[in-house]
Amino acid sequence: MQLISGRKWPPILRYARGRPFARVDDVIPGRLVRRALLRRDRLLLPIDPVHGLERRHVERLLARPPRAGLLSPPPARR
Repeated sequence: MQLISGRKWPPILRYARGRPFARVDDVIPGRLVRRALLRRDRLLLPIDPVHGLERRHVERLLARPPRAGLLSPPPARR
């Protein structure tokens, strides 16, 4: 399933063309979710297909919607 799900992401990213976007899906490759954590301009919310979209997903989208730009890098450790 990981291979199949990976094929749909390049067209989605091309369509977004750097614009902020959110994606709620039951199949989001873990590597994409991890990469998206460092970005403000994309929000990837994996959902459990058994439970579907839940109130907490909607609350997350409303509380912190995607915005343009990258997150600030963490401060350098000394």
